[in-house]
Amino acid sequence: MIDLKPIPKELELPDGRKVFVRPLSGKGRKQYREYCEHAKENGGITAEAVAAMGLCDAEGKLVYDFNNPQDMETLSEFDGAILDEIGIKLFEVSGLTKKAEEDAEKN
Repeated sequence: MIDLKPIPKELELPDGRKVFVRPLSGKGRKQYREYCEHAKENGGITAEAVAAMGLCDAEGKLVYDFNNPQDMETLSEFDGAILDEIGIKLFEVSGLTKKAEEDAEKN
């Protein structure tokens, strides 16, 4: 069998700390789309939920669950700018940025 699980990428935060962010898997992309649809009807997308979808340990195991209210409460206490950095990195490594879409269209 071929192992094509998402590989975590290291992200250095503005304050020098480092975290790991993994690309969305196929299942993760589906969950993200479903979350976005649900969020549109229920107050909007939160930086905490997006961060939870990508924050992982060095082996790629997610460390937060965006469906767990306690995890969302924990993440809501994080620096907002850091949550945004994590979300941006998640979109970059998952190929979900405008640039990634444009590059894919060229190929």
